[in-house]
Amino acid sequence: MAGLVALDILYEEWDAYVPEPFRLTQAQALDETVTEIPAELVEGARALLNGMFASWPADIHEALVARHLDPAAFADGMRERANLAELAEEVRNGGQVPDVPLIAFTAQGSDPGQELYLPAEMLRRQNEAKRAMYTDLAASASRGENRVLENASHSWIHIEGADAVLKGIQDLIEKV
Repeated sequence: MAGLVALDILYEEWDAYVPEPFRLTQAQALDETVTEIPAELVEGARALLNGMFASWPADIHEALVARHLDPAAFADGMRERANLAELAEEVRNGGQVPDVPLIAFTAQGSDPGQELYLPAEMLRRQNEAKRAMYTDLAASASRGENRVLENASHSWIHIEGADAVLKGIQDLIEKV
């Protein structure tokens, strides 16, 4: 590996930084109890997705919204979240972060999906924890840095922070 760009990643030390309601083991316990997607969650997601993809060509817009709202896609997402604690342990067992040029991007914008069911204070606490965590991740590499994107959310960092992400990739290529 010559370098690493990390877009608000699942970092194996997540549970050591975030408030208890956001710990991976808590998400696992919650997601295992969900058997049906509430209609209000689907409709809230529909409105968010329509807004996110509003400027995209109509055929792509419609396909993306339909895929994101497909009940199987919702179920897949719940299964993935229920496995995050195990995945973090697997990453932890993979060894230390390599000492290569590293740019961590921290999404500090509100994730629209989380806004549907979490109070603003909890989201603020999560963002504070993420900022500290990714700063420490970047500091673990001798040529690491954390770039905070105040208006990009976790789920949409690649869209809402596209220019900053592209600049980060270009900067990383110059370093390697």
